[in-house]
Amino acid sequence: MTTLEYEGWKYIYKGGQFKVESSIEDKKISPKSLFKYYGVSKYSVDAFLKRYLYAAHPDELNDLYDFNSDLLGFTGSEEEIDFLYQFLRKNGLNREKREFREDISSGKSLSYIQIFKKLFKEKLSERLGVISLSNNPESIPMWSYYAQNKGFMLEFDTSELNLQGVPYGPFPVHYPVTHKQIHFSDVKRESLNEIKLYALFLAMITTKTKDWKHEDEWRYLVEGEKDKKSLFYEDGDKVISGRSRCFGYNVHAIKSITFGARFFKDITKDTDTRVVFTTRDSQTQKIVNDALKSGFKLFIIREGIIVFKLHRVPLTLTPMESEPSIYIAEF
Repeated sequence: MTTLEYEGWKYIYKGGQFKVESSIEDKKISPKSLFKYYGVSKYSVDAFLKRYLYAAHPDELNDLYDFNSDLLGFTGSEEEIDFLYQFLRKNGLNREKREFREDISSGKSLSYIQIFKKLFKEKLSERLGVISLSNNPESIPMWSYYAQNKGFMLEFDTSELNLQGVPYGPFPVHYPVTHKQIHFSDVKRESLNEIKLYALFLAMITTKTKDWKHEDEWRYLVEGEKDKKSLFYEDGDKVISGRSRCFGYNVHAIKSITFGARFFKDITKDTDTRVVFTTRDSQTQKIVNDALKSGFKLFIIREGIIVFKLHRVPLTLTPMESEPSIYIAEF
């Protein structure tokens, strides 16, 4: 087992499994539901209709400091120098150990460290993809920048979200106030043959700046096929180690769908008791019709009148026979 304590949290790798333990103050307990925000596009509609989640390459994450290799620091200890040499030798370094130590003594350690950071990120990223979900379904910023208020949000039952492939998680994202460097020597291991890199990787891929704390993000890590090598993009198709980055799930994993406040083109009061919704286009119509056919619980986002706050309001929709793009709504 390898463990790393970083800013009050503990990151563990044991027997091929990852684990994150939050601090007592943060009290992160694995939620029963997690949410995925979507804008309306051909990609999001395809993901919804075909029941899959896209696993991003770490370089595709929208925060420049997400999985930033500059979090890695070196103290210059004998253990770190020995590890650095062994790692670089396995990845093409053509230097004897004596020559390597002479390079370190003469001030060339920085270039070696930069090479290690680059390779460390590449080697682990080539096998793993990141699926980001949230535990905050009524976030004003996320409804704005992920869904543009015209999109939709899926609620997943985490006990039913059995992703295809080799999934790990979900893991809570940590938003520490300060970001000190993580040193290789900070990782503790029970035996010398255990690999320290995985605990380092877990801490780096689940740590973000406090600016993102409102997202209350949880992440799944999914692994590509074990017999394939790195292939980030193959023939124009996004893949992890030779397999698609689209990881399917069972329809029962969806607990509900929430429509954004501006998802519908027009909302008009038909009578004192009826409201009529009109979809914007064929894409939004596909989403609504599939949700109705699948029997998902429906919600719509409503704005608070006095307090600036969003609310998920239960919704019932009935399509009009004469016009398929129009629905009679009941709240």
